[in-house]
Amino acid sequence: MADTGKTTAQATSAVQTESPNYGRITQVIGSTFDAEFPEDRLPTIYNAVRVVEENKGVKIDLTGEVQQHLGGGKVRCV
Repeated sequence: MADTGKTTAQATSAVQTESPNYGRITQVIGSTFDAEFPEDRLPTIYNAVRVVEENKGVKIDLTGEVQQHLGGGKVRCV
């Protein structure tokens, strides 16, 4: 995988009725992170957001839960 400088996030829910919803990580602060999605595909509160990435030989597999809608297509996850 080429290093694009962007980390992608995938929103999932308990009921898989749609295709995966992909966004990107915009900010990380401690144990929380913000992710940006298309405004018409914003994950709902309590949905899982999974981050799977490999960058410079380091594998990341992180799952957060949407806690807040920030506006502008962004969500805050813990």
